[in-house]
Amino acid sequence: MNHYQIIPTKSFDRALRNLTKKHPKAVDDIGDVLTSLQNGDLVGNAIPGLKHPNNKAFKVRSANVSGRTGKRGGFRIIYYLVTSDNEIYLLTVYSKSDKQNISTKEINELVRKYVKPL
Repeated sequence: MNHYQIIPTKSFDRALRNLTKKHPKAVDDIGDVLTSLQNGDLVGNAIPGLKHPNNKAFKVRSANVSGRTGKRGGFRIIYYLVTSDNEIYLLTVYSKSDKQNISTKEINELVRKYVKPL
């Protein structure tokens, strides 16, 4: 199993900061997901339709303990895997109650902005 370097983007840090204002335990809630990623367990579902076919973006569901919602109504973490460098870029995180979904276009823009050229 590969170990990955986790790289939070500015967008992820900003989104997490805003999320913790409304959900103070959000960092704890997503901690297990981040640990799994670091240890090489690529959790979540691949997001189709990205412009970078050699790498993949994933959406992971995480429970919102403080909001008393399970994974279904909890948080969404979007990350981008660069397989050649064993790097995972954390692109954004949001609450399902605040935002229903993120478009492929938005994900492509985040990848273009934060991930080094391939």
